Amino acid sequence: WAADALTWGAFAFDNYGIGGNQTPDITNRYNQVLNGGYNVIIDFCGTNDLGGYTGAQIAANRAANWDKALARGIPVIAVLISARYANPSTDYTVNYSAAKQNTLTAANLEIVRQARARRGVYLVDAFSTMAVQSTGLAKSNYTSDGLHTGGPMGYEIGKQIAAILRSIFPIETVRPYMSVGTYYDATYRPGGNL
Repeated sequence: WAADALTWGAFAFDNYGIGGNQTPDITNRYNQVLNGGYNVIIDFCGTNDLGGYTGAQIAANRAANWDKALARGIPVIAVLISARYANPSTDYTVNYSAAKQNTLTAANLEIVRQARARRGVYLVDAFSTMAVQSTGLAKSNYTSDGLHTGGPMGYEIGKQIAAILRSIFPIETVRPYMSVGTYYDATYRPGGNL
């Protein structure tokens, strides 16, 4: 929502995310996205992999998908895995450990390295501005439930995505979708706002 608002509705966004998916699941259905006719792909995944994959494996799975998009001339906006668990006393920390935090850090470092090695991959840092540096946990109130992106965290991510979209596709060259009902006419469309 934030990227849409900050780009004045100039882009149409579709969400192919499925709750609980891991990067191999996404790889298995990546052709759906590639065949969707999109001008850019926003890649934001990996947190569900933290318990079963290494940081290098998570980054390699994501980078393999980027290569498929880049081969078709589609730029990729890669979002780093975001910080988690704003309140260390929540029940979520029962399933979160120092090992998972270390995997998250290793994955993000490798994602940065992989992105820098590819022309056409743009990075969104969903971690450093939202994490308490001493613990790696999300800052207070950055997530609504300590786990999912929302509120200020969603805004911070959306702000970075919007800036990248505006650099790739200058807003002046983007024609927002408008239906005939959008245009004002005192007689036929008094509810139009243009």
